[in-house]
Amino acid sequence: MRSWSAVVAALLSVPVAHAGDWAPSAAEREVIQALSAHDGAPPCADLVARLSDPTASLAAIVEHVDSPPTVAVRAARCVVVRDDADAIVRTWLGRTDWAGIARVVAVALPDLPEPRAVALATDALQGPHAARFVTVLRTAPSPALRRLVEAR
Repeated sequence: MRSWSAVVAALLSVPVAHAGDWAPSAAEREVIQALSAHDGAPPCADLVARLSDPTASLAAIVEHVDSPPTVAVRAARCVVVRDDADAIVRTWLGRTDWAGIARVVAVALPDLPEPRAVALATDALQGPHAARFVTVLRTAPSPALRRLVEAR
């Protein structure tokens, strides 16, 4: 169940972070605000330029900002395309309660270099969101990604 502050924030479209030991920096708060824009978020490159450790900051936003949900989804997309984020993405793929973020990863696979996409997809097929990945991979533009599910 969401906290009262998350409900209020959702109603007011104000980003809210859930309790924990993470306190966003000023730059991270700016990125959260940009990600919550109703007319779409700026390109990932613009967001990354604002952050001293983009992958860690964007991952923290995904993991801690509850409302509006578009903030986490947009931040996750920016993380997935980063070359240094595979360990974080694999952690997300292992979380049974993160079907939405798994979908972000699945949809982003065609935009990744093929070796990375194949490695992440291979791991995802062993996890709790395998069925979602099978569906996406069957129609992937990459033959290598499609081959991962041909035997299924």
